[in-house]
Amino acid sequence: MNALVTNARTRMAHLCAKSLFQKGHSVYLGDHSDNSYLFPSRYIKGSFTYPSPYADQEGFIDSIIKFLQAHQPVFLLPTYEETFLFAKHYEKIAPYCHCAIPPYASILQVHNKWSLYQIATALNVKTPFTVPLNDYINAGKASPPIDYPFVIKPRQGGGNWQIYFVKKESEYIEALDKIRAAKIEHRMLIQEFIPTDRKYSHAVVFKSGIQTAYFTDLHIRDYPSSGGAGCCRISIKDPIIEAMGKKLFEHLRWNGVAEMEVVRHNITGDYYMIEVNPRIWGGINSALLSGLNIPQILFEIASNNSSNIKNDYKTDIETRWLWGELRAMHGNITLSQNSLWEFMDILRGLFHLNRYDEIDIADSQVMFSLILSQIPGKQKKRISGIDSLQGEWD
Repeated sequence: MNALVTNARTRMAHLCAKSLFQKGHSVYLGDHSDNSYLFPSRYIKGSFTYPSPYADQEGFIDSIIKFLQAHQPVFLLPTYEETFLFAKHYEKIAPYCHCAIPPYASILQVHNKWSLYQIATALNVKTPFTVPLNDYINAGKASPPIDYPFVIKPRQGGGNWQIYFVKKESEYIEALDKIRAAKIEHRMLIQEFIPTDRKYSHAVVFKSGIQTAYFTDLHIRDYPSSGGAGCCRISIKDPIIEAMGKKLFEHLRWNGVAEMEVVRHNITGDYYMIEVNPRIWGGINSALLSGLNIPQILFEIASNNSSNIKNDYKTDIETRWLWGELRAMHGNITLSQNSLWEFMDILRGLFHLNRYDEIDIADSQVMFSLILSQIPGKQKKRISGIDSLQGEWD
């Protein structure tokens, strides 16, 4: 079958295209930039450029529908926030493709961290105590409702946008000044800070509220080093985390893929659900190299062949995100209790190139294109509103 993988500017899109190609699909890549570094890939049959889903949502959907009409049958696999737009306009695209994406109402429930907190609390899924900043400010209270340290973050948003780690009163006042200057008080939450010794990514795949697959990895290192996406990961199995994910996403009647970030309290040992990404996540290579082919599973669900799915994967499989490792190297070495060991472990990865998300020797043209794209002046300047959905939406 033809397959269209969108947002062809990321390692996730490349990994998805490769896995679908290896399963015999004719893969097309789409992006709103006509110079995506993935377009030369040997794994694709063709590529096309569509209007920006972030600047022209209507034009984006219309362009996608025209492509689907011309290439039927098509399995549609979004890899980033365009997932939300496909869900919002599902009735328009559904007649022309096979697609396994969550209901739009479910996406809104988890993407909004305040509603996610309320759902998790009602389900007894442990999550950090959270309160809306604006409710607190409007009440005229003089001190924060949570002991230091705590986190201030937006209800909706990503990429570490407007996140403040507050350890003392002066930092709290400084954060409030910046938030008020940006006039986004109504969008912000105050959240309990959980001191952690371990962080996990737990991915699930559901078909109409029934879990068909799941996967967990432990983060060895993150980018940013203070806490972010896993740049060194190892596949594991953990029944406590698996039960948390199953309970949450069954309640949401989920469909398709999602990733749940979980941390373990470094004193109590309790697990806390931190947030949910309702889409393909950055560490998908961890699942793929562990033997769980998420893109093909999504295809089986979209094609109503979920009985063919086998949920099994190998543990202790290490994968790495090269660019994240390099950018976080200084911070991870500085934070480590054994800086020399940390440095040597980062270097050790260079002897296992097949573990990196971005490196694929068999797709040499993409590797060359990726190197060129990192040359100063070759990359277009990242402008707010161009590469992600902005503001709050419903």
